[in-house]
Amino acid sequence: MLHKIDAEGRHTDTILLDYQICCWTSPAVDLYYLLDMIPTQEVKDKHRSELIYMYYQQYSDLLKRLGYLGKIPSLLDLQIELLRYASLELIHYAIFSSFRYMDQTAIDIEALLKGELDNPVLNNPEFKKLMHTELTRFLHQGTLSSV
Repeated sequence: MLHKIDAEGRHTDTILLDYQICCWTSPAVDLYYLLDMIPTQEVKDKHRSELIYMYYQQYSDLLKRLGYLGKIPSLLDLQIELLRYASLELIHYAIFSSFRYMDQTAIDIEALLKGELDNPVLNNPEFKKLMHTELTRFLHQGTLSSV
């Protein structure tokens, strides 16, 4: 947490910095973690653009409040970064989204992660539908190649 203190020593503001993945990289990486790990699929489907816009507002406001001296990226710049780093979102879907469809009490997770048993989610019709939808989106936005 960062605290702002005025000339009289009074606390005037506080911001929280999230160090979930602490590295120097594109804001797209942080945003993909937010989109892929926090909201439900229904929230992503209905409010993806709004979530990106709200993230952008907070991100640009934080840079201003911290006195960032560089050029603050535009929302369009962020959208372009999301396309550049879309393979990260693809990886999230391929690896992490299956856990949302899995009864983790009914399976030996350690054996699954070691590759000792097949992922039962791969036969789940709801999961298959999600992956078909998302892989089609990745194809149409240029993340996947149709060749």
